[in-house]
Amino acid sequence: MRGSPLVRAFWVWLAVVFLGWPLRSLTRPGGGKVEMGEEKAEPGRQSASDGLSAIRHVELELSFSRPAEWIEVSHLGRTVWRKEKPGSREVQGLEIPFPREGVEFGVRVGWEGDSVSAVRFCLRTAEGEEMERSLWANGNLEAVVSFP
Repeated sequence: MRGSPLVRAFWVWLAVVFLGWPLRSLTRPGGGKVEMGEEKAEPGRQSASDGLSAIRHVELELSFSRPAEWIEVSHLGRTVWRKEKPGSREVQGLEIPFPREGVEFGVRVGWEGDSVSAVRFCLRTAEGEEMERSLWANGNLEAVVSFP
């Protein structure tokens, strides 16, 4: 064995101090930020850096495999659309917060009987982006639909 254990411990302590200082500044809240200049928000839109998402107009289209008794769509715990006896195809315009990560809708659909039923969701953004999801159920349905 070469060298004194105290000398080795000193070198380890020194390495921890020198590596710990930049790591502490990078992992601290607000640390390691790279300033890219001022970002100007468009009117009606919020800056991406303020932590909030902009309210955007989206169009939600629902298609049913068989007639539903009722449907309820909620977003962030608030009912944004409810309809008794919807048609086989329904389109609803919504003004909702739409972060970059996407949105989630809570969906409840009631069908008569216990037959297999489906509902197709098509979400269209103002920018022309289109996303589709489908849900199947025996009887009534209660689920969360995510659109990334």
